[in-house]
Amino acid sequence: GADVTTLPLIVDYMSIYYISLVLLAVPSVGANALRATGDASISGTIMVSGSILHMVLGPFLIFGLLGLPALGLAGAAWANLIARLLVFIVTIYVLAYREHLLSYTQLTFQAAMDSWRRIMAVSIPATATNLIGPVSTAIVISLLASFSQEAVAGFGIASRIEGLFVIPLFALSASIGPFVGQNLGADRHDRADAAMIWSFKYSLGWGALVAILLYFLRNEVSALFDDNTTVIEVAALYLLLVPVSYGSWGVLMMASAIFNSLGKPVSSTIMSIIRMFVLYIPLAFLGK
Repeated sequence: GADVTTLPLIVDYMSIYYISLVLLAVPSVGANALRATGDASISGTIMVSGSILHMVLGPFLIFGLLGLPALGLAGAAWANLIARLLVFIVTIYVLAYREHLLSYTQLTFQAAMDSWRRIMAVSIPATATNLIGPVSTAIVISLLASFSQEAVAGFGIASRIEGLFVIPLFALSASIGPFVGQNLGADRHDRADAAMIWSFKYSLGWGALVAILLYFLRNEVSALFDDNTTVIEVAALYLLLVPVSYGSWGVLMMASAIFNSLGKPVSSTIMSIIRMFVLYIPLAFLGK
């Protein structure tokens, strides 16, 4: 749906953004490794610091403050790249020198293959699960693009707002897996069961609270990101309907994380496939 005006801006941003993806893998894996050791605070501190640095650098590179070149949208991408580079460096340092989780012992080929095989038994289905969401979103955006750029923009704004409000659910899903796995390994099934039940209750409660807030504030929140009336209407409509499902989405997140911690990632993948390819995308085509 991009026209000759917006397409060059997209290319300027994404050509730099794609480079930064290379730097995202180690911090993501490292954060999970740190949480698995029971030290969730340091991984959270690193990630939050990276986000703050990104926000601080953004205006300087976008608008050319303090004599820096005004790079426009590309400046936002460069701010993202620099922040991710520093997060990458700090994560490596913490893993190697603070937690001593990096080993330089040379593995035999057979030992390496055995290790990779055990990791891939979980990581491949988990990767498929994580790919389902972006692929589904891309399909839906392509459908929206057939209507108008305003529809795509409104969906994008609503998705960003949605991302802010479901951060607590993502944070809990990142924590519940290691917690349940650790307690099951220690034969504390009572604690694991209690954690699962409370995570489900929290998800439903938080989802209900967000749905109520956005019901009353959807227009005002959408207007913070754009002044186009059509874009605001699209975003507000999304924020009227979709937040009702946030509670059940949170339960799905928790269940998926728990299945992964139990070494049963295929169950998580199946749930995501049903959600996206059996329900979400077919209903989107039907709605079109």
